[in-house]
Amino acid sequence: MVPGISPSSGNGEYLVILNRESAPETLAALSAQFRVTQVVSPRVVIVSTGPGEHPPPASLPGVLAATNGELNPMVAATLDETEMLFAAAWASRVTGPPKQRKGEGLSWDSPGFLPPDPPAGRS
Repeated sequence: MVPGISPSSGNGEYLVILNRESAPETLAALSAQFRVTQVVSPRVVIVSTGPGEHPPPASLPGVLAATNGELNPMVAATLDETEMLFAAAWASRVTGPPKQRKGEGLSWDSPGFLPPDPPAGRS
């Protein structure tokens, strides 16, 4: 099992880190078996799974890590600055508390809120 991946199947999003030397071939193999929804760099991708689908396996050649949470620090150390920034932001989004916005779900003209500004040049 890949560290950070729950053994249960279901809807999910996984950050997958590929081996630098075989990234193009691994991405092609990954794309043939899974729904790759985002390619951040040649070696950092996001894979989505639906109900009944399993996460990317650790046994897939060329996969360094796959996680649905925090990234292993040893693997994170192999990422460049842009990849690390994306991985940290992604992990924060999936492991952090849900966003709570003032007025979430209310109509835009609810009491205490101002309507949006009209487009420029219109009154």
